[in-house]
Amino acid sequence: MKLWAVAQYTIKDLIRSKIMWNIPVLGVILALITYVASEFTFGVPERVATNFGLAALTLSAYGIAFFAGVMLIRTEAESRTVYLIISRPLSRETFLIGKILGVSTFLAINVVALALVCFGILMTLGAVLNTQVVVATGFVLLESILLLVMIVLLSMVSNVALTLIFGVLLLVAGHAVGVTQEIMLVKKIPALATSLKYYHWVLPAFYKLNFKNYAVYAYSFPWQTLGSALVYWLSYTTGLLLLGCAVIRRKDFD
Repeated sequence: MKLWAVAQYTIKDLIRSKIMWNIPVLGVILALITYVASEFTFGVPERVATNFGLAALTLSAYGIAFFAGVMLIRTEAESRTVYLIISRPLSRETFLIGKILGVSTFLAINVVALALVCFGILMTLGAVLNTQVVVATGFVLLESILLLVMIVLLSMVSNVALTLIFGVLLLVAGHAVGVTQEIMLVKKIPALATSLKYYHWVLPAFYKLNFKNYAVYAYSFPWQTLGSALVYWLSYTTGLLLLGCAVIRRKDFD
């Protein structure tokens, strides 16, 4: 399949970039920080390990999404290889989706590898691996894929600096909007409360995919919201992909 051929090429390219070195490096750092922190933590070293583990997973996935997303199309255009690719019987849409599929697969490998390190540390500390942590880890991957698609779209309509600035702003806002809606002052301003209520229909609401706090602090896990979170991720990611296909179809690479 042409789609998977482009994805394989992208995965090999990412492996050659040495970005996978983040796995052993973050794994060692995670183990050291967890060991030191657990020495000063009374009774809950497994909570410390879970907290640091999910944080390391998230930062690693964000980093790859930003790094790969910004350069995904730009590198091919600057090296002129994009002309060789799209001159063959391969549509621009297939090229874009194949590239995103390749990076998403690479992200999955990265998240799974770091998750295994985290789970190993948890079991070493005597913790029982619960379903909440596994679910939260899975949503870290989905969140990073959504971020990747958003960054790729931004990179096709702006330069590197603006892509990074807007990407960070949208990521922070997408997490903050969930908490902001609960602030009493916001609730007293109807126009602001209404705009925040419909925020997730226009801009990505990353908070909907964030279940890390529930996994770390053993809150009552909101199992009833998983279905709606998955539907939101699928709908919004698909929408961004379709928009990206429309942009690349009309993009001038000269």
